[in-house]
Amino acid sequence: MLNKFVTAIEPFALTIIILAGASLAGWINFTNKYVVGIVTVFCGILLVVNHIYKQMSKPTNKKG
Repeated sequence: MLNKFVTAIEPFALTIIILAGASLAGWINFTNKYVVGIVTVFCGILLVVNHIYKQMSKPTNKKG
């Protein structure tokens, strides 16, 4: 369930993270930077949790 949700919003999350970086660089300005910051942190945490989940669910083939 989480994997499908993250896959669906991944392009949006990456776009928000790029826009937040552009805001920090001073290229663009948002009227409400607090909301953009919260959404960026939420999307970043979601992407990290999804990556950890994918790595933990991979079967390992260790021989020896």
